[in-house]
Amino acid sequence: ISQPMVEIGFKDIPAEDPEERIRISAANAINMQLLFGKSGEFYNRLYEEGLLSSAFDTGYDITKSFAFNTLVGESRDPDAVYERFAACVEQAKADGLRKEDFERAKRAHYAEMVKCFDSTEEIANYMLAYLFDDGDPLDVLLLCSEPLEPMTLVRAYPVGVINMIDGDRNDEKIVAIPFEDPNY
Repeated sequence: ISQPMVEIGFKDIPAEDPEERIRISAANAINMQLLFGKSGEFYNRLYEEGLLSSAFDTGYDITKSFAFNTLVGESRDPDAVYERFAACVEQAKADGLRKEDFERAKRAHYAEMVKCFDSTEEIANYMLAYLFDDGDPLDVLLLCSEPLEPMTLVRAYPVGVINMIDGDRNDEKIVAIPFEDPNY
């Protein structure tokens, strides 16, 4: 049975420095897990009351120009979820966060980060979001035994990164080898 969607979003301050973006992203992921994650009181209480379904999730995105948190899921009463969200934030601001809850959320975040390395898509998303900040969509140095025309689509394995400076800015190049090159 289809239910209405609830989506709550709030802005954060973007970060210019890639390492700072990584730090801020981790801190926000931990805080979102702590306050609204599926192992926490907020989600479990609203799930038991039928206000949230199991499709509920939280997220955080940050770039050089924008940053935001989201809570998304199905709910029979999105307005009630928002009211409970606002109350949860106010209570956390007033009472602070328990150290043991923070440590639990931090361990859960670390486990999520380790799982990321099982997926080349997740690794690529991570690298594009946090490491490659020169404004180019993607820079790849392809090592191959035959010449290629520019803009040729080639399936390849990433094998490393070369850190360069271009006009006083970081300009990372992915080093890759083609899937079907007999020399590799």
